[in-house]
Amino acid sequence: MSNIKISIIVPIYNGEKYISNTLDSILNQTLENIEIIAINDGSTDNSKSILDSYIKKSDKIRVIHQENKGVSATRNNGILSANGEYIGFVDADDLIDPDMYKKLYEKAISNNADIAICGFIEKDLSGNILREYEYQYSDTVLKDSDIRNSFKTCLNTKREPLGGAPIWNKIFKKNILIENDILIDESITVGEDFCLNIRCFDKARTVVGTKEKLYHYMNINPDSIMSKISDKKFYNFIDGRKAILKNLSTFGFYSEEYLRFENGRNFANLIQIADYKIKNSNNIKDSYKISMDILKSDDFKSSIKLSDNKYLSKNLQLIKKISQANLNFIIFIILYLRAKK
Repeated sequence: MSNIKISIIVPIYNGEKYISNTLDSILNQTLENIEIIAINDGSTDNSKSILDSYIKKSDKIRVIHQENKGVSATRNNGILSANGEYIGFVDADDLIDPDMYKKLYEKAISNNADIAICGFIEKDLSGNILREYEYQYSDTVLKDSDIRNSFKTCLNTKREPLGGAPIWNKIFKKNILIENDILIDESITVGEDFCLNIRCFDKARTVVGTKEKLYHYMNINPDSIMSKISDKKFYNFIDGRKAILKNLSTFGFYSEEYLRFENGRNFANLIQIADYKIKNSNNIKDSYKISMDILKSDDFKSSIKLSDNKYLSKNLQLIKKISQANLNFIIFIILYLRAKK
């Protein structure tokens, strides 16, 4: 297929329950000349045979099978394999409106845009709407410094900047990625989408979008983050936030107000880690050591120093005040008594 307009990258890992619906929604796109790069990331279920069956259904689908590498490495494989003028991403359990890519492509082409954005709807498996996002600059063609200024304005007002953190409600001109060596950071598992967005917005000269909600993000387990949390996940969040702040600073999207907000979140996460570890520790000596390791860490000290009380609960403000008085053992007692009651 020649003159491919958009390459749509779909990473799949054990997606046998949903992948057919997802691929069908992409095949139903009204935009001609698209390619679908479906990458099987070492699935152990029936995903491989389902994907192979789709090769016979349409010449738009290209299937790649690889050993398990994780979603970021899989998407990067897709970026480097893409032939389209633009690149889009769809998760293996999501759905898109039939005219999503047509609307984004036409908007991008008519304005020679590097990035085009749409709104999205987040749903649970029962179809209940959990969240809706409407792109706030749909009537504006953002150029050069306007892109950076609009991004920073959103951060300072705690709104999702320019299409939010996801990459799946956007199309990116492939040259922006390839010519600037922009790939997804494989060293983090939280915030990697947002980091890619930051780097792309830094290089983009024109950004357009529509407020129409054309992407349907299916949150297959909306309670999983908090109900099945582990200290590893908390540390992943912290590593992700560090990467986001580093990218915001490096590429000039930095905001002092947002820094205070993020450090408040980081502070809260570290207290949650200590709380979690105390609850899952069998003796008080181990609990104390674990807590002190966190409360004396550079991450914790930095978060205390750079956070703003207006972004902290009253309990966290109290813990912050105690820590600033070098009375971390009192924080341990508070957390221990709370965890063991």
